[in-house]
Amino acid sequence: MRFRFLGVIATLLALAQFMDASAQAVSCPDDRKLRELERRVKELEERAAKGRLLGSRVYAPFEVINEAGYQVFVVEEGMARFANASGTPAARVVMSEKGGYFQGLSTTAKVQATIGAVDSKANVFVTENDQHRINLGRNDQGRYGLRVYDQAGKPLAGIGQASGGPGDGVVTIGDAKGNQRAAMFVGADGGGMLQVLNAAGQPVGSLYASKAGNGRMELFNNAGLVMVQAGVNEYNVGVVRAGPAGFHPGVGILGLPGSFISGKAE
Repeated sequence: MRFRFLGVIATLLALAQFMDASAQAVSCPDDRKLRELERRVKELEERAAKGRLLGSRVYAPFEVINEAGYQVFVVEEGMARFANASGTPAARVVMSEKGGYFQGLSTTAKVQATIGAVDSKANVFVTENDQHRINLGRNDQGRYGLRVYDQAGKPLAGIGQASGGPGDGVVTIGDAKGNQRAAMFVGADGGGMLQVLNAAGQPVGSLYASKAGNGRMELFNNAGLVMVQAGVNEYNVGVVRAGPAGFHPGVGILGLPGSFISGKAE
């Protein structure tokens, strides 16, 4: 359905009212009334030119064409599409029984942004070359987060709620290939933990709060064995042990740890 016929009908209505107004003006010698009628006729002409004389209800599906002949607006069942003055798609709104979303499209690059809510999910997506690069929102488990992906869809970074447990906060960082290199999260004892991974994805360092509430650090070799352990023990004394010998119960004639540093209690 097109709106061009509306202008014809509106013009006929305006002419009819103009003729009626002119007839009244002939029998009315009052110049003020004549000027008022002329003003009303002019207003009707302007409204007719803008297509505002008819009712505002229109039934889908329909389209709107600009003066250059390009389709700039289309309404279909469950969808409305927008285009720029040259007819290039620029946006759309999609509706369904469980929600809807708005999508903005770049007319010069293959990037787009989407915001919407469907069922229990609510998200904002930034997409490049048909691949999600950013996802901000709520998943179907009620957890919120922000995730950044590389060109292949592999995760680069993220911040939000962990998928398991009570939904504690978690931060992850990956390399350009999408491999995780660092993470910050809440440990099993309820304290915070910072973990560093090598190029193979093996944890090589951890900084965390112990169950007693003290700080600890551990460094691992590439096989995952602890080589350095430092922290505060249950007696509030700073302790450093270096492996592998430092983790044996004792060496030498005195039975002292091989590589061990301990502070002195006050």
